[in-house]
Amino acid sequence: MASSKLCIVLTMTIAAHAAVAEDGMYPMSELPRLNLAEKGIELTADQLFNPDRISLVDGICRVNGCTGSFVSDSGLIITNHHCAYDAIQKASTPQRDLLAAGFSAATRDEEISAPDYQVRITENYRDVSAEVLASVNDAMSFLERTKAIDKRRKELEVAAEQAAPGLRAEVAEMFAGKTYVLFLYTYLKDVRLVFAPPASIGNFGGEVDNWEWPRHTGDFSFMRAYTAPDGTSATYSPQNVPYKPKRFIQVAAQGVDE
Repeated sequence: MASSKLCIVLTMTIAAHAAVAEDGMYPMSELPRLNLAEKGIELTADQLFNPDRISLVDGICRVNGCTGSFVSDSGLIITNHHCAYDAIQKASTPQRDLLAAGFSAATRDEEISAPDYQVRITENYRDVSAEVLASVNDAMSFLERTKAIDKRRKELEVAAEQAAPGLRAEVAEMFAGKTYVLFLYTYLKDVRLVFAPPASIGNFGGEVDNWEWPRHTGDFSFMRAYTAPDGTSATYSPQNVPYKPKRFIQVAAQGVDE
């Protein structure tokens, strides 16, 4: 997935016999043309992403700069330990070092607010390349072209936010000078720490092991997103309720066959 568009872009490794042109990263809208079954993927493109109904991508979110996955119908999110690190550190004191000891909330009342965190959920997106590129022509200099594209992107963002109050719009450049996608996001501002292993587990091996395989690091933590009682985004309040995701990811208890 693209680094800042995790909810929408699928990263896939193509088998050695596949054409080189198919390697790489694709917007979700391109999945139907990739023949996923030939690549060994059993899920259909519709199951992965469908703009007209709930699909796998609806269980994915963004936790600050990191990937998150909803794993319950009550807003529970699994993300990386290093992604929750700042929340763990700020909740620690000299008398209660949560980085060293880890943390586990036995009840929701024990969950710790992480005020610097937001959960971003992709609500919709559409390709606006034609609308953006209509603002430029071949006679423009690079600077003129850049300014015209930026102006058009901002116009589309403002129009989208006016048409969808409560959502935030962003026109992202997916392929430089060629493809532009308008994303609509919900931002949840009440995020709480639920569970974190000790750093001896969550950061086992440190940076030395970071890009090694296999890794033996328990690089995970759990957080929970909350909303106001009416379901709208709100900052922390004891009256807030767990967010209800459209879909959450379930672990197959029977394991896998290899």
